[in-house]
Amino acid sequence: MISIIYISNAASRLSAAELDEILVSSRRKNARIGVTGMLVHMDGSFIQALEGEADSLDPLMSRIADDRRHRDFVVIARYPIAARQFPDWSMGFRRCDGAPPAELAEHFLNLRRPVFIAGSATAGSVAHRLIEGFRQRSRG
Repeated sequence: MISIIYISNAASRLSAAELDEILVSSRRKNARIGVTGMLVHMDGSFIQALEGEADSLDPLMSRIADDRRHRDFVVIARYPIAARQFPDWSMGFRRCDGAPPAELAEHFLNLRRPVFIAGSATAGSVAHRLIEGFRQRSRG
């Protein structure tokens, strides 16, 4: 089993209804192929963690990369996992309108800095901490 974390920017401003449509569709499709994860939308940007078997995730990642609703798609981390971080969520979701929680804002901004190289251990660690922070707040 693997986990993949990516970031991207919305190609245009998405309404709440459009974000909800993405969520409903993702939950249905992910449940069908055994993928779990979390999507965070913050100020026009996305960060998403997905987990599952590589033979399910690789084709899904290709479809996500080709989705015209976002741009600047970058895989930040891909690593093996022994257990799921989101076992009960076909797609957890957190919409962060306005400023993100202070303790998470720095992680998000760091992922947008050019010094972070996709796939680097540092970027993967920052992305993981950000997603974990939102996951804990969502269970709150």
